[in-house]
Amino acid sequence: MQTTSSAIYQGPIFDGDTHIYEQPDAYSRYLSKELQEKYPVRHIVEGDKYPLYVGDWKIPPGEDAMRLIDGKVMIPAPGMLHVWLKRLNEGNTELDWVEMPDEALYREQRIRWMDDNQVEACSMFPGEMNTIPAFVEDPEVVNAMLSSYNRYMDEEWGFNYKNRIYTMGLLSFENKEWAKREIDFLLKRGLRTIALPPGPFQNRSPADPYFDELWAPLNEAGVTVQYHIGEAKYMHTLQAMWGDIQASQSRVGQTAWMWLNAYGEPVMWHVLSSYIYLNFFKRFPNIRLVSSENGAEFVPYFLRRLDKMRGMARQGYWPCGQLDERPSRIFMRNVKVVAFPEDDLRKMIDETGSADWIMMGSDFPHAEGVTAPNGFLRDQKSPLTAEEVRKIMYENGRSVLPSR
Repeated sequence: MQTTSSAIYQGPIFDGDTHIYEQPDAYSRYLSKELQEKYPVRHIVEGDKYPLYVGDWKIPPGEDAMRLIDGKVMIPAPGMLHVWLKRLNEGNTELDWVEMPDEALYREQRIRWMDDNQVEACSMFPGEMNTIPAFVEDPEVVNAMLSSYNRYMDEEWGFNYKNRIYTMGLLSFENKEWAKREIDFLLKRGLRTIALPPGPFQNRSPADPYFDELWAPLNEAGVTVQYHIGEAKYMHTLQAMWGDIQASQSRVGQTAWMWLNAYGEPVMWHVLSSYIYLNFFKRFPNIRLVSSENGAEFVPYFLRRLDKMRGMARQGYWPCGQLDERPSRIFMRNVKVVAFPEDDLRKMIDETGSADWIMMGSDFPHAEGVTAPNGFLRDQKSPLTAEEVRKIMYENGRSVLPSR
């Protein structure tokens, strides 16, 4: 049985990519006064713009994220991606701006929004805190900021609110002793999922056995690990080596080279292949990995290359031992990927032989997503089966964060 691609989905939804907007004191509420003074995090009025600064550094996406108009905090209208892309093609970078909605700030209002939009449950990512750590050089300051922010999120949203809102705990493995304490705190507070910054720690993959003592309690708790598109700090070195040293303070204003090479697919190739080739899931079978807002069209080719390079390295060095099965099979069992609404889902399913790895994500309340979660499949040109639709819109997401 097939459904038309333009049909509005009528069943329950698991939304794999949603966000908050932080309240003004989100970064300082639990941060020491010394660090508040040394690294003040605040919005600064610049005309009608309202960018976020850490110290003297304007944090990307900077001027594109908020405006202050007539004393009201305004954000780009949620779900206006198609309109924005059309304007960009015409040389117009202007967005439509709306007053900050309560459902972006408060959990009860978000629950009501979810009820109105068929969303049974969702993964909840930070807003601007997704980017801040990559622009703070001192790792101990980063850890203090993450600890402070986790406590803010625990107080305002909770880490598992009514088995419906699964808020990210933010972690770094740059300091293992700090990470142990933070993991203990998060698990005691009901943690179900964490977000890690994309890239290595201490010049090691996060899947390196050096970090196994950190993964052990997360595995025991069945925590889901998520990688959202964001600033991969290790890519700054690559950008500098290629002469593209502008760490742009405007997403609209950054170079095409940065768009192509410093975000999304290239970074996820590094991350996902590292976990799989280092036999991570053999050691920690209860952990699932999710890639969010990095797109999904790279996956079929990535899986073919993943398998081929295993063969090329047959006689090579395997730090954690040879794999017992094809890397693509390990991926299918342990990894989910949140697709873009414009990705060709039919083609991806046919090329990989499965829809079990694909999730939807509305990106609410950001401008880059869809206007309503149930319209995620509206732009699909080729039909999907009813079973495939339900997997993408609900079952695959629910499987990595099941109700308890």
